[in-house]
Amino acid sequence: MNPVTVRLATTKDCESLLKMPPYSNCKFDCLLCSEDVLVAEKNGVVIGAVSISYKDISYVPGERKPEFNGCLNDRVSQVSGVWISKLYILPEYRSQGVATKVTKEAIEYIKKNSFTEAYAGVNTKNMFRKISEHVFEKNGFKKIGSCICFLTQNGQNCAGTLLKKTIKPSEKKTKK
Repeated sequence: MNPVTVRLATTKDCESLLKMPPYSNCKFDCLLCSEDVLVAEKNGVVIGAVSISYKDISYVPGERKPEFNGCLNDRVSQVSGVWISKLYILPEYRSQGVATKVTKEAIEYIKKNSFTEAYAGVNTKNMFRKISEHVFEKNGFKKIGSCICFLTQNGQNCAGTLLKKTIKPSEKKTKK
């Protein structure tokens, strides 16, 4: 049995990524322009992915309340940081630890790029929301609030759970 490997996506992976719902609305020629994408691969086939980008995040501390759907007020805070999103594993490879492996590799990728914290968002409309939240929590993320992503295409916003992880630099072992 061949293991799952995780690597940085290349333009050769775009066709596979476009078949995954979180990536299906991306423009083919710019799929990898605005974010880094890590892909999980098994036997030469892309079976999952996760995106890493740097952006501003608006959020409401605590649980999202219905009154935030319309007009957003001063209770909304903003933070800038590294954002892990679009975690997706093909159905036939779920419940095999692939999401956990991809998330761990995303954290290592962020650490190698000298960031000390990362955020993850799980959309409230995601039917696998609880599983996704569990994967992030298993990897050290803690819920800090409800994120609000503004969609420029239609002027609306989407909502989700916002999680944060403090990333500690690797400790170097000293010789005795």
